[in-house]
Amino acid sequence: MKLSIVTKLSLAAILVFSVSCIEKVDTPGQVKLDSAIVEDATTEMAEYFIVFLRRGPKWTAEMTPEIEKVLEGHFANIKKLTDEGKLALAGPFSGQEGEGALAGLFVFKVDSIEEAIRLAEQDPGVQAGRFTFEAVTWYGPKGLTY
Repeated sequence: MKLSIVTKLSLAAILVFSVSCIEKVDTPGQVKLDSAIVEDATTEMAEYFIVFLRRGPKWTAEMTPEIEKVLEGHFANIKKLTDEGKLALAGPFSGQEGEGALAGLFVFKVDSIEEAIRLAEQDPGVQAGRFTFEAVTWYGPKGLTY
């Protein structure tokens, strides 16, 4: 699969952010991720699934009551997936312009890319056509959380 330059840059930014979450501790071979000490940091990676949300065919900057309702559902869905332990990170992009521009991302910690796709398809913003998406597999530090 060929990724766009914006997607590649986004993946690089996520990697830099993830590495910045790692804190060295006094014991050699250990790092601190969130509040847990991880032994042998070189092997403590986990598989995640990143879903890049893009402006869809019904995206608009205008904030109508209909759009507010869609976004309310979108944010409720993010909270639900986070509470269920399926969503490690989510957030919007800024400075993006034009049709199909990156709007945001989900970083899922689920069992398969198929499950991540299914969860993305169920998002109210995707269902309403405000967003389209692209899903990729990514390896990052184990224990990555909101």
